[in-house]
This record gives sequence, C-alpha cells and structure tokens, in this order.
Amino acid sequence: MTEQVSFAEATAVAPAGPDRWSACIPPSWNVPVGIHGGVLMATTLRAARARLDDPSLPMRTAHGSFFARPSTNGLTIATDQLRRGRTTAHVAADASAEGADEVALSTRSLFTRIRSDESHLDVAQPDVPAPDACPGDGMGDDEGPLARPPLFAQFEVRRAFGTYPWADDWAPGLPMRYARWSRFAVTPALDDGTIDPLALLPLADLPGPAVWTHYGPEEPFRLLVSLELTFHVLEPVTDEWILADFSARWLGQGYTLTQCDLWSGGRLVAHSIQSMLLRTVD
Repeated sequence: MTEQVSFAEATAVAPAGPDRWSACIPPSWNVPVGIHGGVLMATTLRAARARLDDPSLPMRTAHGSFFARPSTNGLTIATDQLRRGRTTAHVAADASAEGADEVALSTRSLFTRIRSDESHLDVAQPDVPAPDACPGDGMGDDEGPLARPPLFAQFEVRRAFGTYPWADDWAPGLPMRYARWSRFAVTPALDDGTIDPLALLPLADLPGPAVWTHYGPEEPFRLLVSLELTFHVLEPVTDEWILADFSARWLGQGYTLTQCDLWSGGRLVAHSIQSMLLRTVD
C-alpha cells in the first residue's frame, strides 16, 4: 500500500545556502516514470515563495520549462528575486537533481498584492454530477495499459466527464475532454483555512485522458511529456473537492496543447495551459 504523506511534507523545502533550498519528494508522490511534473513544479515554487517571504504578495502566475526529469527525488533549488515592487514581485527558481549541475525545471513566478475585492466570471462551471454521484476515475483498471500511479493514493478521484479508449463507453469522435473531481487524503490547508494554491499544480498536470480519447483501443499508447506549463491562480480554494476540467485544444506534429480549468465551490480558482510531447510506447 502506498504511503500517504501530506502535500506540505512532500513539497517541503529547507534553506541550503544563500538563495538556495533543498527538498526531497517522497516516492509516494511519484508517477511510474519518476517525479511527477506538477509536484516538481509545486516544490520549486514553494522555494520561490520562501525566497520572497512576503504573505501579502500571494502567487498570481507561474511558468515552468521542463528540461529533464530529475534523476533523484532529492532536489537543489536555486532562487533569484528578479524584481520587487510595492504591488508585484518576480522570482526565478530552478530545480536540479541533488548533486547535478543540469537544471531539470526552470520557473518564473509573479506575486501580486490584492488591490480590490471586485470579481467577475464570464464562464460557468461545467454541468457535471457532484463527486458522490460520480464513479471512480478508472486509472489503473485491469483492462487498461496503465499501472495506477503512487500519486493517486494521495487523493480521492472521481470521473465527472469523459472516458478512456480502453473503456466500454469509448467511441470514435468523442471530444478531447476529460473532467475529474479530486480531494486530497490529507487536506493541504493553510492557516486561514483555504487550500494551498500550490496543491492545485499536481491536479492540473494530469491531462492525459483528454488526449487519449482521440485514439482508439487498438492504437499504440501515447505517453505525455511536459515541456511548458503556465499556471494562473485566480481565487482562493475553499472546498476540499476540486474539479479539474481538461481539454486538448490541438494535437499534431507529435505534440499537443492542453488546458485545464480548476473549480472549487462553483468558482474558477485556477487555469493552466500546457505544451506536451507525445511519445508512442508499447
């Protein structure tokens, strides 16, 4: 049975010299090929947040460039405050495998002061059943090609919309879309009771089913490899159940462009867009 480790513990960072931080992501937060990209990015951005060290400037936007998968779960993260103003700050944070010179993930993040309580949303949450009315996610079922990742033991998942190409309800021509509800086994709550926005990154970096829907059950399986990920934090997360609505907007030339809307309590709390490489595997 996969060990359950809280998100805060899994992505914790510790000072390791001037503007440097160390971290060690436990294997229980991995996927079969190693460290999960969303967990890696969340850990790296935790170091950026620690470098800024100003709760009055919450993270607004982050961009990550994935250069290589770290060879170890131990990390060294180098940070640099690029700009600090009264209302905004920009921080760079680059993560490398412990003892390695090559950067595995390079991030740039924007932190902003809240300037107004005005809020307007021009889109509605997808009309999907509530979590209790949804089936399990199906990731790692016996009939599919995937082993259930250790990462999925860290939260409960329910399929709200979409299917897998190896499932009985798959049919050609389905929209390249997939939505799932997720709830962490250990709620990553901050002191004010809201969910840590960094915890949304692992949920946003799971767009695979939206892409796999395009392919039939007899076609080779496609592994998705993250190249670039941009993540926008919009509203505080107040509900434990979070809806991730994925769509693959474009696919071609061996790559795909996906996006994800994250919903909590009927509010759009985050949005991400991701460029990924498609790798055919047996």
